[in-house]
Amino acid sequence: MKRKISRLFHEFLEDSVYAAFDGIVTSLGSIAAIIGAGLNPLMILVIGGAKLVADSLSMTGGDWNATDARHERYETVLEEELAFLREAPSDARRIIRLIFIKQGCTPRESRELAEALTKTEKLYGDFVMSHIHGLTKTDAKDKWWAALVTFVSFIVPGALPLIPFAVLNALGIIDPLWGAVILTSIALFIVGSIHRASYSKKWWRGGINMLISGLLASTGGYLIGSLLENVLL
Repeated sequence: MKRKISRLFHEFLEDSVYAAFDGIVTSLGSIAAIIGAGLNPLMILVIGGAKLVADSLSMTGGDWNATDARHERYETVLEEELAFLREAPSDARRIIRLIFIKQGCTPRESRELAEALTKTEKLYGDFVMSHIHGLTKTDAKDKWWAALVTFVSFIVPGALPLIPFAVLNALGIIDPLWGAVILTSIALFIVGSIHRASYSKKWWRGGINMLISGLLASTGGYLIGSLLENVLL
């Protein structure tokens, strides 16, 4: 079970990273807009919490539908290709031969490869789906895992900017806004570094890039809130 979860999180790394980024920036941007508009700080927990839950459910539903659509498309195209192999096997072999010839194989090599790949529907299906259509096989259950990964990746990091307003505001140690900025900055740097570390040794660049992007987006929220306060209030 642990290996299954580990594999799925690796496969959905891109989605989880972007979901985490969106969750963090959504919350901090909402906080910045509320403070910029000069509204009651209590509204931060109300509006921020409600928006976080609504956005996380929206992203989860979108990811579920996207994964389901990719699965259905793969199955539809695969069935069409297998039907073509059954109806015109010589044409299927000719197409595969041409593919290998373009890749530098000799006519004899391409003919042997085409014969081997059309012996079974599985070999043929796997080849044409990846080399011709560029599609990757997905399990029907993957849409549920994708939705779960997106939901957790969005709502957990997204809740971090709200924690200082629920805790520090009562303790009065430091300004909750600074607590949110510090906690968010650390989270953004960690998320960006993890993402970059999956394909580059310079992991810290990913952390810095995501940190700057997140803080700029949140600053935009603050400026919009201040502008609307001056215009509407």
